[in-house]
Amino acid sequence: APAMNELSVREVHEKWDWDKDGAISKEDLLQSLATLDMDMAVEAVDAVFAHMDGKELGCISYDDFANWLFCRALLPEKLLLQECACSDGHALDPFLPDVDGWCCEECSADLEVSKLALKCQECSGLSFCIECTLQHSDVEAVERLAIAAVSAIAESQDTAESQETAQTCYPTDSDAASPDEDSHEGEAEDIDLVADEPESEAPKEGPVELLIVGLAGDLCRTVADYGWTVLQLKNSIEFQTGIPAIGFSLIYDLVALQDHTVLGSVQIPNGAEVMLLRRSEQQVECLQKIQKAKSLCEARNGSLPFSLLISAPDELRADRLIVLEAISVNAMDLQYASQDLQADKDIVFAATKRHPHALQHASPLLLANHEFGLELVKSNGLFLQALAENLRADSAVVLAAVNDNGMALRYAADEILEGHPEVLDLAFQRGFCLRKVQGDPRRLNDRIDVVRASVRWEKESFQYASSRLRSDRDMLMWLLLDDPCNLRFVPVELLADPQLLAIAFENDGFTLLHAPEKLRAHPDVVYRVVQQNGIELMHATSKLRSNRSIVAAAVKNCGMALQYAAIHLRNDRGIVDLAARQDTRALKFAGPNVKNASGSLI
Repeated sequence: APAMNELSVREVHEKWDWDKDGAISKEDLLQSLATLDMDMAVEAVDAVFAHMDGKELGCISYDDFANWLFCRALLPEKLLLQECACSDGHALDPFLPDVDGWCCEECSADLEVSKLALKCQECSGLSFCIECTLQHSDVEAVERLAIAAVSAIAESQDTAESQETAQTCYPTDSDAASPDEDSHEGEAEDIDLVADEPESEAPKEGPVELLIVGLAGDLCRTVADYGWTVLQLKNSIEFQTGIPAIGFSLIYDLVALQDHTVLGSVQIPNGAEVMLLRRSEQQVECLQKIQKAKSLCEARNGSLPFSLLISAPDELRADRLIVLEAISVNAMDLQYASQDLQADKDIVFAATKRHPHALQHASPLLLANHEFGLELVKSNGLFLQALAENLRADSAVVLAAVNDNGMALRYAADEILEGHPEVLDLAFQRGFCLRKVQGDPRRLNDRIDVVRASVRWEKESFQYASSRLRSDRDMLMWLLLDDPCNLRFVPVELLADPQLLAIAFENDGFTLLHAPEKLRAHPDVVYRVVQQNGIELMHATSKLRSNRSIVAAAVKNCGMALQYAAIHLRNDRGIVDLAARQDTRALKFAGPNVKNASGSLI
């Protein structure tokens, strides 16, 4: 047994208090972890500090440190028991009091039934609570426990080395870094270095034998398969030991294994020891309540109308497993999870898959994270709406969003709409249309770049542009230069505009065939059309086919247009003469008043 020291916990606290002001600051914690060769991401250190700083005072007093170590840290209990000894230095054995009446020899507190305690066989079975026993361990033992607890929290924050760089960097596609991006240049270089490292081992396959150990020693040996999930392994352990799968967690290499994790991806070697840690009664009770609610939801084929976490204590709201289970029943319970878990991308993804509106309760820091945002909009482009402004102005993120759903363009920042035509073009390819944004508060149908992109993709969409743009001469000139047939979109009051008409009829090609009534009935338009192609007179309204100047222009260009003139004009010698000069075949369409029986002009 290690050397005795009743003040070991306090000595560790003092050791980590580098500036000796009686409390551990975040700088003290960083220096302590660095001294102990613990390489952790900034986010993980922040999470550990938040766990310790229970009163949120910005520093960790001795009471906070002890309370965290005894009650809140995710202690690896096997390591804890290896360091436990009574006041005489005898090794202690774990036991679970089965009746009331047991009390701690050190502090005289009653021991709870079925709650882990320790007993010294060499001292006539004297019992001790774990808290008192830990205070009799040496400084190194306590510090090792604190380090293990810190590691456990770091693991829960997904701070594996391959992920640390990605979480702290926000790479952009632009070569020119903004002032905010300059601070990440170093990290971006680290990403390249990581990418050059050898790839991690491929997931294992086939059978694997594991030794399951508990606080009192070996529990069972089980033959699993690397293709199993952790939940399948837990069910196998329950079958062999009778311990309900819901009532324990499995720990390997100080990492809590998640139920959905596939064993082959964890790289557990054959014959490895896996620690089984019993969950507290409070955790089990909460999980049972969640499972009952889940069964109710499945029976009703719906979601839960009430919250499972709203009245839960803080430690359960910070419990990753509890929160994951709760949001699988009611996604909106994400709002009651701890701040750390609201910043956990896996938990947020799980909640949004259950209900998209849960995203509003995600951490603002997470919603500003480039990697998370990119992954999120790839799953559903409309999630762009919930992301921070910096991501809605990020061309890579917006491109990914509109690639999934063109209507995500509604949530892109103004600078994207104004300076990235590739985003606009992709949005229209993926289903964005002006018709669907009528009345939209951002008035995208009043933005020139958006409307032009829409017209390039579908000309008919111009009818859904704002009334301002539909009457804007510059926009109409651009429209006519693109295609003279777009003259049909010009308002009636502008159809007599000589500049617009000149652009529309600059090149041959305009036809009245499918033109709207307003064009076929407009004298200026029809006159310009038949000047270029007289046969177009056939598409003019009957009123304009009775207009002498329009018919004269038509037959002057094409004598055969006479056949479409009103009867009184086909009896007009001047009109018939013009038509015959252009094409003598037009005489057969002359009226009876201007030709004799032989078909010649009178």
